[in-house]
Formats: sequence, structure tokens, C-alpha cells
Amino acid sequence: MFDASANCFLNALVREFSSWNYAALPSNLKAVTQCEHGYYSQTPDNQQLYLPLIRHSAFGRSYFHPVSYLQANTESIGTALNFEQLLEFLQQTPELFHDEVMGMPQTEHLHNVIQRSLESHSNISKVTDYRSHDLESLYQAPLHFIDSEQSLLIGHSIHPCPKSRSGFNAEDEKRYVPEFGQSFQLCWFAADKDILYSFSGTDKAIDEYCHDLIKHDESLLALSQRLKSNQLLIPCHPWQAQHWHQSPQLQAYFENHQLVDLGQHGTYWRATSSLRSLYQADSPWMLKFSLTTQLTNSVRHLQPEEMIRGQIIEKVLTSDKAREMSQQLPTFDIMHEPISLALKDAQGNALANTAIIWRDNPFFGDDKTTRNTEVLSSLLQDYPDKATNRLSLRLQQVAETEQSDAHALADTFLRRFLDVVIRPILKAQAEYGLLFGAHQQNIVVQLDRQMMPVKAYFRDCQGTGFSALAKTLYGEQLLNDTSDSGNLFDNDMVIHLFTYYLLINSCFNAISSLTLTGLLSENKAKDIYQQFLQSLQNENLPDTRVLDYLLQTDKLWAKGNFYCNLHAINENTMEDPFLIYHQMDNPLFSITAEQSKINAA
Repeated sequence: MFDASANCFLNALVREFSSWNYAALPSNLKAVTQCEHGYYSQTPDNQQLYLPLIRHSAFGRSYFHPVSYLQANTESIGTALNFEQLLEFLQQTPELFHDEVMGMPQTEHLHNVIQRSLESHSNISKVTDYRSHDLESLYQAPLHFIDSEQSLLIGHSIHPCPKSRSGFNAEDEKRYVPEFGQSFQLCWFAADKDILYSFSGTDKAIDEYCHDLIKHDESLLALSQRLKSNQLLIPCHPWQAQHWHQSPQLQAYFENHQLVDLGQHGTYWRATSSLRSLYQADSPWMLKFSLTTQLTNSVRHLQPEEMIRGQIIEKVLTSDKAREMSQQLPTFDIMHEPISLALKDAQGNALANTAIIWRDNPFFGDDKTTRNTEVLSSLLQDYPDKATNRLSLRLQQVAETEQSDAHALADTFLRRFLDVVIRPILKAQAEYGLLFGAHQQNIVVQLDRQMMPVKAYFRDCQGTGFSALAKTLYGEQLLNDTSDSGNLFDNDMVIHLFTYYLLINSCFNAISSLTLTGLLSENKAKDIYQQFLQSLQNENLPDTRVLDYLLQTDKLWAKGNFYCNLHAINENTMEDPFLIYHQMDNPLFSITAEQSKINAA
């Protein structure tokens, strides 16, 4: 038995709160659960709450037994709790969430987290039931890019409520949530050009970007013929279009016919794993919209600061130095976001709930590149009710087909993954001053027939930061807008943020996917990872702070997704994002220490 949805919650819980300890289970629980180790915490009434582990990984993600146990003493097994019962108990025990900085959580916030966790658990159950007919292929067959994007059934593997979302009714979910595999037409508006605010990193006019979306669609071209000379045909996510109509800031535009809803038209689009980003095979652009819904940690409005960042990074990426980077890193490509658009408010400022970003579609007109091309989060996701994951199942299938050794394939996969996916992003930081927010959902990996990585794509450019090195490489003139975007960093804090996304969120989860199923031992994985870091360090790169931090520090900083939700923090609008970070063991040191204990015993 296994519950992937509960597993996301429990991984976040034990990582972020110091009240949880990793230890051997009492003998009676070992006999009942067939688990050797687990996490436990002492409750206010001096009972022990045990979370047994099917498999533990020092890289930060584990497989939990679906039943927890509350013991007053080790003489009896105690009370068995399923996931819903555990949530109910935790809601009544806020002491387990005490934090030195924030203290006890507010009762209302704790209640909201528990309810959103239940909602997420229900959403995952609904969609896995809906996709039960093709569940086997989602986890074991080769996937095209958009099929991978729409296969992320479980969501963030270390999060209390990975699939919670606000504002969607059952019909909305079936139509717009990517896991349901549907497609839909965009809503189109005729907008006066003087109410539009664009952020552009190129000389190409916004009119041309809008025309790119319709030039291969006769129905949309006919629609555009009806526009006045001062109007532009702009797209909107159909769910968000309802919020445009309800927005007090837009009412005058509708009443004065400066903004006219023309309805849904044209080719059908499909939502990617992020829900608010859409893909259409015959469009040169993907589109990312603001959506007035809370997904995981924040309301999904594109902030003006993010739009400015996209404008800046586009200018940087088209500079001579960045072109040099592209030539140096042939297995790495960036999905550019050259322009964004929003409606203005009465004061002429961009309205965050109306923003649209144009994102490069590298798969436009080339079906071959979409085959076996997967978003990393889907590739690594756990099976809904089995303690395994897509990556391990695919490698085992390749081994069976080719009569090869699955362990050897896992070894080769990790080495190739580090070289093809992780190395270019570390080089971009250390040699080119670019800090890509490369978490699992922002990395797309192209694989060969043997499941070996051959190319990596990065997306979500508006989350990119610049280190002090970038100043010397690209110049103050090029980066003069960063004071308004908040993404030029002179201190070491950004190293911790960058490392969390690329290493802890992406790389460590890839390693855990292999070690939790036994395809690689923890020691073997640690050795491969350590050798990789040391080989990069031997290149004497200009900025070695990330490598020094990873190789020399016994504690690493990780983002607190549970903490963020428990204290109702919107990470997209907080002034100091580092406030939601906490420390975790660096596996390079913790695995060595654990092995020393075993050898001594």
C-alpha cells in the first residue's frame, strides 16, 4: 500500500519542522508495518506519533507507510491513523508546528492548511480515477511533450497541498486542469491600444506578436478584419475572462467599448502542467496568463516586476556574451519570453490580473522534438498507489526490452542527467552570472530511446536573477532596470535560493527517484553526485560560491512550502523570500555520517 498524495504532505512536514526525528521504529511497529525506520514526534500529552517509512532517502524525499501510529508506550501498537485521521489529529495539535520565529500557528491558518490538504488529496484521487484507463501508459510508455505536461497527476512531491486550487468548480476542472487532458479555445478581446501596457525586450512590435497567434487561423484572421485601426486582437484564458468582466478596474473599458469581448474562437489549446501556461502545436508561441486562483503557495497573478524581469532577461539573452554561452552549452536551450502585455488601470499602471506572456515554443513545426520530451516533474512523479515512480519504471522497462541491467542504466542516467541538465545551469551561474529558477516544473528534458537525457530546456525566464558577476559581463546599461525588478543580487542569499531550485528541488528529487526504488544505492548516488561537483570545481570557474556551498557546507537551505502555507504567506509578493527558508542536511555529509555509524556498529 502507498498513498502518493499523503506522501507529498508528510515529506514537507518532517523536512520543515524540528519536532520530527528520524529513528528506528519500536519492534512492535516493525512487525506490523514491515518498516525498519520512521519519523516520530512527541505530543503535548507525552505520546509518540510515528510515521513509518517504506524507504528513506538522505536526498530529502522518502516513501511513507500509509498508516501512522500514536503510542502512549511501546507495550502496545497504539492507535492506527489513516491520512484523514492523521490530518484531524494534527489540526488539534498545533504544538507540533511550533516555530522559533513565528511561534504557534494561528488556528485559522492551521485549519486552512488542513482543509487545503484534504482538497488536494481529493483532487488527486478524482483525477487518478479519471485517468485510470491510461494510467499504465502515463507511467510506462514514451510520452510527447504535451502529454507529459498533462500527466502530472500528483504534483509537487514535497508540499502539503500540491493540487489544491481555489475558484474552480467541477466543470472548470474537467475543462481547464491539465491532468484531465482536455483542450479549449481562447477567449479573444478587441482592445484599444491606448489601454494596453507592454513590456518588450525586442524591437518587434506587440502588434506582430499578436498577429503571430492568428496568422494561420482563418477564423481569427476574419475576426481581426472587423477591428478598428486603434484596436488590437488580444487573447485571454477563458476562465480568466470571467474575472475580467467582474473586475471593477475594467468596467469603464467595457462600458466605453475600449475592451470588447468577442467570445471563444480559433484553434484549441492545451494547458501545460502549470495550468496557466498554454500550448498549441501549430503556434510559434506558448502563452502564460494571470489566473485569479491560488495554486500551491500563491495567487497566480503575473506581477509587473516579473514582466520587467522578462524584458531584461530577453535583452541579456540576445547579447554577445549570452550567445557565447549558447555555443558553449549545446545541450541546453532557453524558452525565451520576449514580450508581455497587460491592461492598464486608470493611473496607467499594468493590472496584474490581466497579464499575458509570450513564451518561445521550441517544438513548433517539429513533431520529432516533442517525442520522448518530458517536463522533469512528470518524469520523476510517484505512482499514485505504489512506492515507485515513472523514471524507475521507464528505466526498468528499457532494461527488460533490451535485456540489460536496470542498475547500470540508472547509473548512466544519473551521470547523463547531471551532465546534460544540471551542468549547463550551474555553468550559466558560475560563468555567465545568470541565476535560473530551475525547479522541476521549469525543466523540460529530451530523452533518447534508452531514456538517456540528450537535451534540456529551461522556461519561466521572468524568475531569472543576476549575480554581481552579471554586472561586469553585461554592463550597468543593460541591467539598469533591475532596481525595479528586484532580481540583481550582490549578496550570497541568492546562492541559497538558486541552489534550492536547481539542486534540492530538481537534482535531489531525480536522485531520490532512483534510490527509493533501489536502482541506485545512496552511497553510489552520492559518489556520482560528489564527483560531478568536484569536476566542475576543477574548471576554476569565475564564481565558485554555489560549488563551494554544496561541497563544504553540512546544512543546505530549502524552501518551506508547508511553512509558507501554514502562515498564509504569498511568496510572489513577500519582500524577503528567504524568510520561508529552513535548513536541511547536506546528503554529502549525512550519508557519510550514517555509513560511519553502520560500520562502527
